[in-house]
Amino acid sequence: MQGADPDVVEVRALPAPEWDALVQLHPPTEQQAEDGWGWNLATFRPALLAACVVSPDDEGDPLTEAEWAQLLLKMPVGDRELLYRTAVDVNENRWPGADVGKGSG
Repeated sequence: MQGADPDVVEVRALPAPEWDALVQLHPPTEQQAEDGWGWNLATFRPALLAACVVSPDDEGDPLTEAEWAQLLLKMPVGDRELLYRTAVDVNENRWPGADVGKGSG
């Protein structure tokens, strides 16, 4: 909605063993592996967000994997991909405190 305040979320990096375990829990399909994916995007995306997105200002419990799966279906594609890529980048590249997305900077 134009003019609305952007939603703010905090994405935290998982400890390396937790990241590795999460990836192992969501192996790619044969086709995804052939395409170069290291995990099953359909199952990994909501699991990753459930593990990495922190509730802002302790506003209740973080969303569950099932709640993320439902929310991702309703999100604009660009927002969904930005959030997902941010969570992956924070874990794979370990870059500190970047502001990304709508309304940042």
